[in-house]
Amino acid sequence: MHAQHRRLIAVTFSLLGLQVGVRAVQWADVAVVLRLSPEQLGISAGVGAAAGILTLTTGAFLIDRVGRRPLLLVGLVGAGVSFIANALVTDYVQFLLACVAYGLLISFLDLAANAIGSDFERFAGEESMVGFHSWFSLAAAVGASLSAVGSVVGAGFRPASALLGVALIVAGLWTLRQALPPVARADSTDGRLPGPSGVRLPATVLIAVEIVFLCFFGDGILETFLAVLVRHEAGTQVWLAGVTIAVFHFSSWLGRSISQRAVTRWGAWAVLLGAGAISALLTVASLWLTGDWIATLGFGLVGFALSPIVPLGMSLAGRSAPAGTEGRAIGLTNGVGYTAFIASPVVAGWVAEQTSMPWGVGLAALTMAGVSLAALALPGRSGVKERGPCPRCLSGPRSCASAAQCGSQRNSGPRSGSWASPG
Repeated sequence: MHAQHRRLIAVTFSLLGLQVGVRAVQWADVAVVLRLSPEQLGISAGVGAAAGILTLTTGAFLIDRVGRRPLLLVGLVGAGVSFIANALVTDYVQFLLACVAYGLLISFLDLAANAIGSDFERFAGEESMVGFHSWFSLAAAVGASLSAVGSVVGAGFRPASALLGVALIVAGLWTLRQALPPVARADSTDGRLPGPSGVRLPATVLIAVEIVFLCFFGDGILETFLAVLVRHEAGTQVWLAGVTIAVFHFSSWLGRSISQRAVTRWGAWAVLLGAGAISALLTVASLWLTGDWIATLGFGLVGFALSPIVPLGMSLAGRSAPAGTEGRAIGLTNGVGYTAFIASPVVAGWVAEQTSMPWGVGLAALTMAGVSLAALALPGRSGVKERGPCPRCLSGPRSCASAAQCGSQRNSGPRSGSWASPG
C-alpha cells in the first residue's frame, strides 16, 4: 500500500513541477509575443497569486471535511483547462484572465498534493516531504528543458500550454482510481473534525508560515523574471533562458534528493539557517555575472541551496498541527505564502522598471536571508523535542493521552530528521 501511495504522490508532485518548469520558461515568450513590459508581467503574476489565495483560504477549511480527492481532481482538471485557455490568448487582458483562472485552480492541486504528502508522513511514521518535493523539482527541470528545446525549434508558448493542459486533464481522471493515504483521526472526543476556531494551531505552525512566505517571495521573483533576465542579457541566445531554468530546477532536485541526510545529521533548523544564507549570497553573486554561462551555473547553485526550505516548512506545518487539522495548517501556510506571489512580482517589476532587471531580481536575496532569521525561532533551536504521531491511531501527541489508550504511543525523543537539534 505504501508503494501505491508513493506512486500517486510522486505523479502529483511531478505534474505540479512540470507545469512550473514549462510556465517559467514560456513566460518570456508570452512577454515577447504579447509585447508585455516587466511591470505588466509582474501584475499578471500577482493577479494569479491573488486568485490562488482565495482558493487556498477556502480549501484550507474544506480539505479536512470533504477530503483530499475532490480538491485533487478539481486542481488537475481545472488547471489543465486553464492552460488550454492560456494557449488561446491574443492580448494582455485575455492573458490576465487566464492568469486568474490558473491561480484559482492550480492552488487546489498545490494544497491537495501537500496535504496528501502530510497524511503519508503520519501514516508511515516518517518524514518524506523533502523527497516528495524532489519529484517536483525534477519534473520542473524536465519541463524547462523541453521548453528550451521548443524555443530552439521555434515552438512558442501556445503548443506548450495546450499539450500541458491535456496532460493535466488526463492525469486528473487517472487519480480517480488511485488509493490515498488514510487521514489522521480528528482531535475531539466524538471523533468529529473541530471547527475552524475549535483548535488553536501551535506557534511552530506560524514559524512555518513565515518561512514559506519568505521563500515564496524570492521564488515569485525568480519564476517570473529569471528567464526574462537571462534572455535580455543573452541577446539572441534565446535558448539560454530555458537552459538556466532547467539547471535551476535540476539543481533543486539534486538538493532535495540529498538534503534529508543533512536534516538527519544537523537538524532542520540548521539546514534552514544555512539554506537561506547561502542562497542569498549566491543570488547576489549570480546577478553580477548575467549574460554568461557562469551566471547559469550560479543560479543552479541558488536552486540547490534553497531547495529544502519549502518542503521543510510544509512538513513542519503538517506534523506540528493537531491531528485532523493538517489540511488547515498546510492551507494556512500555503495561503499566506501565496501572498508573497502577489507582492514579489509587482515589487520586483516596479524596481526593474525604475532601475534595471538585475536590481529587481536581486530583491530575492533579501527574503532568502530572512529565512535564516526565521529558522532561529524554531523550537529545536532551544532544545525542545517534539514527539512524533502515534503510529497506530495516527494521532498527534496531544490526541493520544496514554499508551494504554492505543497501545503503541512513542515517546523516545526525536527521530531522525526531527525538529529538535541533534544532541
